[in-house]
Amino acid sequence: MNPLHRDVRMAILERILMLGDEAETGYLEVKSDVDLNKPLGRAKVAEFLLGAANRDPKSASRFFHGHAVMVIGAH
Repeated sequence: MNPLHRDVRMAILERILMLGDEAETGYLEVKSDVDLNKPLGRAKVAEFLLGAANRDPKSASRFFHGHAVMVIGAH
């Protein structure tokens, strides 16, 4: 599944809406409320980006064609 395709993005969103935080995986991060105007909010995003960037490429390629996805504010 390629998360860049609209149908896949909608399926991801539906799964998040159904499962909430339980939808999270090593390649999908869900944040219901992050204030990007505050240092803590920016730190949460940065932490995910760094973690996603440092995944083993072979392992990462098994899901979403190697992409990692962060969804903020889904409700």
